[in-house]
Parts: sequence; C-alpha cells; structure tokens
Amino acid sequence: MVASHPDFVPTTHDPLTMRTFEVFFATLELMLRAEVTVVAEAAFQHPLWSRGLEPLIPLADLRVIRCRVDPAEARRRMQQRLHSEPSRAAHADAEHLSSAPTFQPLSLPVATLDVDTSVRYDPNLAAITAFCRR
Repeated sequence: MVASHPDFVPTTHDPLTMRTFEVFFATLELMLRAEVTVVAEAAFQHPLWSRGLEPLIPLADLRVIRCRVDPAEARRRMQQRLHSEPSRAAHADAEHLSSAPTFQPLSLPVATLDVDTSVRYDPNLAAITAFCRR
C-alpha cells in the first residue's frame, strides 16, 4: 500500500496505517471463513491485536505466539532495521523510537506461548511448531 504513496510519511495513526490494519484483519477473516490455515505476524500492541482478533476467535482455533526480548534489545533491533531495511519506510519506527512507549503484549483468552528471542528461539522451533499443531 505504501508503494502507491511515494510521499508517505508514517505515523502511528495516519490514515494509510489505519487502513492497513483494516485490510490486515479483513484478509485474516476472509481466509478463516474459507477454512484456510493462516499464520499472521505483526508487532501490534494489545489494543490493535485484540480489536482485530477478538471477532475472529469463533472462526479459528487461535494460537498466539508472543516473542519476547529485553526492551533495550528490542529498541536496538528496531534502530538497526530502521537504517538497514528499506521496507521499514512503511512503519512509524522513528516515532516509536522517539517516544519510547512501553510495549503492551497481546493478551487474549486463547492458547498462548511466550518465546524468548534474546539469542535464539526458546523454546526451540520444534516446540513452537508442536504448540501450533495441538
């Protein structure tokens, strides 16, 4: 969506970003209603995830995997991606880095696995896969 808006400057609540959330969750709903297995990945905070996922709970055997890392390491990784990955131009990373908000992880009444990504995946990928297939 950003590619069609060459002068786009992302903020956390700009119209294009807000429309992107709507498209993201509408796509998930479309796939789930078609009984397609879906893996959705995003670093949304709880309010955005819950608003989008709660209506989908009846459509799926939802599993949540929350990747966790020390906030300082998360910030370092965000800064690194901001400068090294052109696709980050679609995200409000600079705004997030300047305000240093506390991250609110998703919390829903569904099966949830926390994964420490400080160095590698803990639990490992095999355990994560097994959790998804339960």
